[in-house]
Formats: sequence, structure tokens, C-alpha cells
Amino acid sequence: MQVADALGARSTVFGSELRAAEAGLPGTPVIPVYFSNAVQFEATGVNPVAESVSTRALLGGQEYWFDNGPVFVGENLHGSSRVSGVEPRTGRSGPLTVVTIETTYARPNGTTALRAVTRSIDFSVSPS
Repeated sequence: MQVADALGARSTVFGSELRAAEAGLPGTPVIPVYFSNAVQFEATGVNPVAESVSTRALLGGQEYWFDNGPVFVGENLHGSSRVSGVEPRTGRSGPLTVVTIETTYARPNGTTALRAVTRSIDFSVSPS
């Protein structure tokens, strides 16, 4: 609930089983921003930033699509990630690389729970 409060989440169902039940939900929904890089790394066993060309990387943004309703606390999901883009660029301080990673999370019955796109910006080396 503290994360939801800090982010100014409008719904009171995050982090409260009672409020989720009162709202008619089958469980407590996971706050959408919980699916950050840390969760992707645990789900896939791959740390895209650490596996890239250096550790001088910055989060370049994340997007989420919940395809079949909310994800609930305690749900078992399987994550599958792939690098969908590696784009060399030049910034004010020199070369950089934007890496785009797409992750799909599926429920045990095979339905997609959510899709995530994460972009990291690597400032150390630009691939040639």
C-alpha cells in the first residue's frame, strides 16, 4: 500500500484484501508499476542491463498492457523476454545505445496476463 500511496494511486484496492473484496475482486491486485526490471529479472533469470555492453545504463522507460484484467497477489506467472531492438545513437556526452526488451507474462493456462516493454540506455559503448 505504501508504494500505491507514494505514487498517488487513486484506487484503494492495492494492498488491501478487504478493500479488494469489497470491490468484488477475487484477490488483491498488484500495482501495475510493480512489474519493473527487478520482476522481469526474477521471472526470466536474465538481467538485460547487466547482460548488455556495460553497467552504465539508465532506465529509459517502461510500458505495460494488461491483456486479461489485473494480476493478483499470489498469481503464478511465467515471463519470457526478448531483445527487440538495439539502436546506437549519439548523445551530448558521446555514443550511447538504446536497448528495447519485450516481456510477456503468461498464466499457467497459457493466457497472456500482461506485456511489458522496457528501454534501457547504455552510455558506455555503442555497438558498431
